[in-house]
Amino acid sequence: MATIVSLINLKGGVGKTTTTVQLAEALACPDLGHRKKVLVIDLDPQTNATVALIDEKTWKKVNEEKNTLFHLFEDWLENSGKFSLGEAILKNVSNLRLQGLDLLASSIDLVKIDENIWHRIFSQPHKKNVREFKGFIGRLAGTLRIWGLLKNVQDELLPRRHRPVNPHEFPSILRDQLLPILGQYDFVLIDCPPNLGPITCNALEASDFYLIPVIPDILSTYGIPQIIKTVFQKKKERGLSIRCLGVLITKYLSNSGTHQEIIQNLQNKINVIRDEIRGHPPVPVFRSRIPQADRLSAAMFYAASPATFSEKWGYSSSGGQPLHYYVRQLAAEFLQKCSSAGEA
Repeated sequence: MATIVSLINLKGGVGKTTTTVQLAEALACPDLGHRKKVLVIDLDPQTNATVALIDEKTWKKVNEEKNTLFHLFEDWLENSGKFSLGEAILKNVSNLRLQGLDLLASSIDLVKIDENIWHRIFSQPHKKNVREFKGFIGRLAGTLRIWGLLKNVQDELLPRRHRPVNPHEFPSILRDQLLPILGQYDFVLIDCPPNLGPITCNALEASDFYLIPVIPDILSTYGIPQIIKTVFQKKKERGLSIRCLGVLITKYLSNSGTHQEIIQNLQNKINVIRDEIRGHPPVPVFRSRIPQADRLSAAMFYAASPATFSEKWGYSSSGGQPLHYYVRQLAAEFLQKCSSAGEA
């Protein structure tokens, strides 16, 4: 059964998507010896993980065929039963052509789902009012004998047969869809949008762990308390088993005094949060640190044609090590933490 990990931060630009792709490729890459079967789920409407793993032509085709995560949620809301998860999963993605690395693609339309959910929840008509209105239209049609005309009026005025949105039911959509295929993977990595809305709640509901990538600056670390407290609250309310795998430092500048100071204080800050939440397990800071480097950003462009994992993530040096070393180190620590947490 797959281990499901959501990557989340309330601030964009912290390397969340890059970390998702780095982990996915490192875990699936045979050259690194892990050979894991990995599914990437891109829940961020910015679609950055999607276009890092497939070309633009493929993404447009998938979107036109209604095989993105937007269509998964839309299908549930419209109660149409047309979406097929098996058809939507793209096999062996990445410009490294990795066997066993699959993708559920995002769509820019995914942003509409959160809006649609809140609108449905707060504007659902009372069932009694709907029944009374349907009865009125029916009686009027029978009386005037022009049912053909008034039926069109009825179809326009009555709410369509959308699925009623129960705020306690919606967060389990993704989990329920994934259950039949989890046996096919070792890991599922979910790239979340930078918020705690209904889409992100779907990711958290489905996950065993969540990972918080942060730049060691004030703004990027500011939302950590809210994430930890909110997830723990949802865990209690919903009876979830999700745990925090840890906090990962990204875009690290070893010569930055600010970065050094914030890293030194980060674990203490997290411990204070944990002490405020009775029963919360420890939240570790990963030993691995992903350096700030233009090469790592450039590696996210699918159009490049790297021959190997090391070439893709960089031979240039940072802190005395080639860039690809840090990605390898991250994958190894990630596996170790998942294994240790699973045994706890």
